[in-house]
Amino acid sequence: MSTPYNQEIGNLVISQEQRNRLQQLFENGNKQMSLGAYDYATEMFAACVLGDPSNIIYLQSFLANLRKKFGEKKRKSMFSMLSSGGIRSAEMQKKWSSVLKSGLELLKSNPWNPSALFSIGKACLEMGYQDAGLAYLKHSIDANPNDIEVNRLAARVLGEAKKYDDAIACWARVKKLKPSDTEPDKLIGDLMVEKTIHRGGYEGAESSREVHAKGVADKNKGSQVPENEDVLGRILTFEEQIEKRLKKNPNDKSAYIELGDYYFQKNQFEEAANAFQRGLEKDPENHEMNGKLLESQKHRLQTELIKLKKEFEQSKTAEIRDQFNLKKTEYDQKCLELARFRVESEPGSIGNHFELATLLYKTGAYKEAISEYQLAKTDSLRTGEALLALGQCFQQIKQYKLAMLHFQEAVLNITDQGENKKKALYFAAKLSLGLKDYEKADDYANQLAAIDFSYKDVGELLDKIAKCRKTS
Repeated sequence: MSTPYNQEIGNLVISQEQRNRLQQLFENGNKQMSLGAYDYATEMFAACVLGDPSNIIYLQSFLANLRKKFGEKKRKSMFSMLSSGGIRSAEMQKKWSSVLKSGLELLKSNPWNPSALFSIGKACLEMGYQDAGLAYLKHSIDANPNDIEVNRLAARVLGEAKKYDDAIACWARVKKLKPSDTEPDKLIGDLMVEKTIHRGGYEGAESSREVHAKGVADKNKGSQVPENEDVLGRILTFEEQIEKRLKKNPNDKSAYIELGDYYFQKNQFEEAANAFQRGLEKDPENHEMNGKLLESQKHRLQTELIKLKKEFEQSKTAEIRDQFNLKKTEYDQKCLELARFRVESEPGSIGNHFELATLLYKTGAYKEAISEYQLAKTDSLRTGEALLALGQCFQQIKQYKLAMLHFQEAVLNITDQGENKKKALYFAAKLSLGLKDYEKADDYANQLAAIDFSYKDVGELLDKIAKCRKTS
């Protein structure tokens, strides 16, 4: 492996202000992903990866979001080679930040693109980000285990990183794919020797006497154990490394957050919640960890709901149904708690107010929902939808004139002919009929019929309006 490229991002010092901004983007990305807004979340996570390419959690979140968008099934792109000209050119010119940027763009359309993952992995290694580079190579191998070039590079880097078992596994795949190649056998043997020497602490010893002397000296003075290894030289897992940090400093707030984020991205929501809860016990007023704890608890309940739903579909028992209903109530309450927390944390975020209003409406808290929707309608992107929701709220509390006013405004503000437009016209027609304004009722019903005559009972509604107009 060549000397790491250190003229672009590799030497970038990230200020605390930049880290805070990236963390805000990351949290917003997680929020959008949980809401199913995968495209929006993709842009958030991509900005995080570009801002700090060494952060593996950002990378894992970027890929996890895209794979949720496309489904977990690996996709093969017929045009991956045709669309990778830009990344190849950047590689040839050693413009590693451009390789990273181009590679992320390719992954947005296919997060299993092995060549894009390989190119980004090489770029990260050249920029000095070994852990991130290895992570991309691993994803590339997962997408295409039969790529000899990727396995060779990964094996060499893993060997240099003293991750012997993983390196041996890569060389074993190369040997299987190319039986005539004698290099893998030799290097596997070398790695096994290195592994034995490393775990025994024999590096640099030229005789058994020196080995014994070194062992005695280490025992007497207490040798420094690397952060990513245990006392026997075993490479620690990410969780074990964090726990090692916490053992040294139980008040390391960032360690609890890193551990919780790690579990969250692996969909281990119970473990994530436990990590954040442990952090809050050390710092009860930590706003960031409190939000992450609520998010983890919400996802844990959602996972349990999905499991109970599947069980009920199979068994159809009253016991499972009751468990599901209880868990659904708990889940709805947690969603509402999280939404309130977000509004309190970011009162200027219109999206937070809209989310809270929608949950309040579902629970029947119509008056409180009205206040939140009135704030949300100031966002030009949500005006029509908020006006429609306000009309429904006012109708629920029997303020029919106010409801009618908001349905009329919703019809004017929603310019596309999608579901919200149809719903606004339908509610406006029905309420106009109820208020005995048959001319408006006829107008709105006809507009709806022109868009979608099969919508609900619009045909019957038109007949009913016509009869009322005749007898009025």
